Parts: sequence; structure tokens; C-alpha cells
Amino acid sequence: MSAVKMTVERAHGCEIKKARESLQKSQQTLAFDAEVHRTYISLIEREAKISLLPAVIGRLAKALTYETIRVAPA
Repeated sequence: MSAVKMTVERAHGCEIKKARESLQKSQQTLAFDAEVHRTYISLIEREAKISLLPAVIGRLAKALTYETIRVAPA
């Protein structure tokens, strides 16, 4: 029996890609809306880039029309 290891990085990448595709946005459009470089989205989706800062998470959430939550103490 083999199990697929779901890392946090893979989970983030999969969820971002799924949300982007459900909105029929290209990686370039999402990057523009989130104010990040266009290659950053590809890196996240491929798990090559995992340093998602709270500010970037907020911008991605807004661009993907998710409600944001506070991830850092005030």
C-alpha cells in the first residue's frame, strides 16, 4: 500500500491552483491581481517557492476572493 505524502507546501500549491482555475484566471492574471511577480504563482503551485509571507497570503486571498484571517498577533 502506497500513500501520497501531502506536505504543507503541496497543499498550499494545490489549493491556490484549484482556486485560480475555478475563477478561470491565468497565473499571470492572478499574479497581477495579487501584486506579485508572474513566476511566483508558478513556483508556489509547483512547490518550488514556499515562503508565503502574511502580506502575500493576504494579497493572494484577496485576488482569489477569499476572506482573509489574521495570521499574526496584533
